[in-house]
Amino acid sequence: MSGSVSCIIPTHQRAHFLAEALASIEKQTVTPGEVIVVSDVDDPQTAEVCAKFSAESSIPLVLSTWFEGGASPSRNRGAALASGELIAFLDDDDTWAPTFLERSLETLHASGAEITVAWMNMFKDDKVKLGPAIATGLSARDVVAINPGVTGSNMLLRRSAFERVGGFDSELRMKNDTDFFFRFLKDGGRYAVVEERLVNQRKHDSGQLTGHSLTRAEHTEAYLNKHRHDLARADRKHMKFVIHRIRSHASPQRSQRLIHKVRALLNYTYKQYASDRRNRLDREFFEVPSIDGTPTEVTGPSPAR
Repeated sequence: MSGSVSCIIPTHQRAHFLAEALASIEKQTVTPGEVIVVSDVDDPQTAEVCAKFSAESSIPLVLSTWFEGGASPSRNRGAALASGELIAFLDDDDTWAPTFLERSLETLHASGAEITVAWMNMFKDDKVKLGPAIATGLSARDVVAINPGVTGSNMLLRRSAFERVGGFDSELRMKNDTDFFFRFLKDGGRYAVVEERLVNQRKHDSGQLTGHSLTRAEHTEAYLNKHRHDLARADRKHMKFVIHRIRSHASPQRSQRLIHKVRALLNYTYKQYASDRRNRLDREFFEVPSIDGTPTEVTGPSPAR
């Protein structure tokens, strides 16, 4: 059963983080059948990290260079190369707790679902915060606007489901995880939850698209346009607010920043105001809900990787 799992890591010049991601795979209590690392650039340091892993680990590793760029094309490339019946994606800057694959496999087979989603921790340096904890029984409508806790690092899925849905949308650099999960549920797919925090999502400043950038605004707008007919009016309003707020910070000209600030205010809601107030108390992380929807934080050493 364990040999049918292919672990896929998309990477982009993060060899120092990639080594930690690979180490967390090596420490799994259930050994995967293979690891496939897909780099979207030629990177000698990434090649060196992969060669070191291959020399020291019994797990076969394949390094593929795929120049399309971005996490989605790299994940799709990895899935095309994979031989396993099951696929587990891991972003190059995240890590798994040692029992991630074991508990995900147990949950997948016990539930009969096509995808399992594990709960997460978020960490930055030596600070740790409780991360997203997805609920059970969500519908496609529940997840189309706001990611309920699905990333490229906390899913174990059957290859047949991945292929049926069509993989990740290569045109989306933002919200591609939300997009994939929404399409999976809309297609009638069924998921199960691993109710343990077995994935460690890193927050850092090395090329993440979660800050204020025009790229983030453009791809959030692309997501809005793609799913406009599935989004409720309130959801469209919220996403327009997010887009204009990002542009009000990132636009190069003062006049453009002012225009987008006004448009953001026109789409501002009390719900967003309440969220902003909570975020001011926790500037180091993005606000994420705990199981009951209340923002929660714990501090201490980084999670076991």
